[in-house]
Amino acid sequence: MKHYPLAFCLIFLFAALLQAQDMTADQIRSDFMKWLPDMSADDSRLGDREAAQQGWQKYCMYAGSPDQANLKMVVNELMVEQLDKDIPLVTKVWLLHNLAWTAGEKEIPAIVQLFNDPQMKIVDEAVRTLAAIPGEAAENALKSASQNDSARRIATALQNRQPVSAAFSPESIMPLAIPCASDAELDELMSGYANLSHVEQASIIVNLAVRRAEKYYPQIFDALKSDNETLKRAAILALIQVGTREQIPFLLQEGIVFDRGVAMKALSNIVADGFDETLLDTMKKETDWGQIAILVEVLSNRFSKTALPVVFSIAKKSDCPNRIVLLRNAGRMVDKSHVGDMIAIALLLTDRRQQDEAENIVAGICEKDVVPVVTKMNDVNAAELLSFLGRIGGKDAADEVEKYLNSGDARNRNAAIRAISNWPNAEVAEKMMKIAKNADESEPNRIGAIRGYIRVMTLPDDQLGISISDDTRLKILKGIMNDSTTRREEKVLILDRLPAIRTVESVRFLLEYFDDPALQANAAQSVVELAHHNVLRNQDRAFFHDALDKVIALANEKDLKTRADGNRSLAEAAAGYQQ
Repeated sequence: MKHYPLAFCLIFLFAALLQAQDMTADQIRSDFMKWLPDMSADDSRLGDREAAQQGWQKYCMYAGSPDQANLKMVVNELMVEQLDKDIPLVTKVWLLHNLAWTAGEKEIPAIVQLFNDPQMKIVDEAVRTLAAIPGEAAENALKSASQNDSARRIATALQNRQPVSAAFSPESIMPLAIPCASDAELDELMSGYANLSHVEQASIIVNLAVRRAEKYYPQIFDALKSDNETLKRAAILALIQVGTREQIPFLLQEGIVFDRGVAMKALSNIVADGFDETLLDTMKKETDWGQIAILVEVLSNRFSKTALPVVFSIAKKSDCPNRIVLLRNAGRMVDKSHVGDMIAIALLLTDRRQQDEAENIVAGICEKDVVPVVTKMNDVNAAELLSFLGRIGGKDAADEVEKYLNSGDARNRNAAIRAISNWPNAEVAEKMMKIAKNADESEPNRIGAIRGYIRVMTLPDDQLGISISDDTRLKILKGIMNDSTTRREEKVLILDRLPAIRTVESVRFLLEYFDDPALQANAAQSVVELAHHNVLRNQDRAFFHDALDKVIALANEKDLKTRADGNRSLAEAAAGYQQ
């Protein structure tokens, strides 16, 4: 059996990705704290989220290489420190995902602690992370925890663990050693290729691609025709390394049908001469709208900005059935110079939810700059473009909207009110409330304004845009709930969004509605959401235990009862309750 240090090859790969061979611990700490808030950015800031997540992933990949023990210790300490904190679900899952690259025996207790987390996504990722850590300590930890509620997940993880020899790493064994083997050694291995199992052939195919062993490309391309799913899937993934534009028809037709995920991964990552140009030519000739959407998504993944004029032209066609899909993917490639085309396409949408999404896409492109929209406004199209200003927000947008709010033109005034009601934060909350309380205003305008007001008053602190205490916000919302003119729909909205105000008083307020059959389910759901936060729950564990008892008593949904019971168990652990 041959042994080769493939891990050392990976070091150079990671270093190239990072372009940071002189990375320091201080730099890692600084960038981590800079990226941490953006790891959970919403879809309107998709670019920021991807940059933060991918930037940190590259650090972890580099720190996980064999000769970076000090950097590995730094990244592990930073991630483990966040696991017990009240951070967004997306961020915690992403940190666990990256701990799979770097974690060792020292990090196991912090990961195991999450097995009882009420969020199943966190439990699943924690199990997967622990399963990826080599050695007996991780395996014993999985076995010890296998009696809890996640037993099935843990049992699966144990079953899928690969045995790791203490004498050498798996990367030193054929076929994983193919990228570093001599030509003679590779030929010796390939001489018996036809007699191997499909699983063994699949592993060889992937590693031949990493080596870029042109002599054996026919075996890779032949595997694309295999009836065996494992081998065929490995061959498609191998195309990321060795594919050319010649494989585009196969990937778009047979590959997408066979496994959309791996085919899209290959189409999005193949680096070959003329690949983008061939994709674009294919899209120009394509008549099937489903295939067009796939091609636009691929070109967007490849950040092929030369495709934008064609995408815009297709999206503006009168019979385009998936305009929002094209707009969504184009939004990942555009800049402010493309706002005019994006607005023109958005205005062709007729579905209200799609219109809302399109307006948010344009607002994300503008990045608080109203100029790209205002320069295209006039008295004729103002009513159509004001809604975009409402999504952008800021003082300049508010000044522009104010002009039309006081306009004698009813259409423009209604558009201005809608813009105010859709404001991204609470900067114009007073105007919203004034409109909502105006008895002379139309009912749609009043409803839109009060719902907008509730929305901005229940935003997270860092998104509010104004200085206001949690107690004041809660008092305002109580007033709306107790107003005899408030509809049930708005009361439900308040109860559903109240977890944004993370105080014990919020929970007390929610408990008041447990006796109301029309509202108790929403109130119970929000109590469970608030009880999930350790910092808040620790303020009064006994109170939260009793509150969750009430949720369990009235809840009809099994998932809600399970989550409530999980949070109650955490409260019991420190409050001194006996099972």
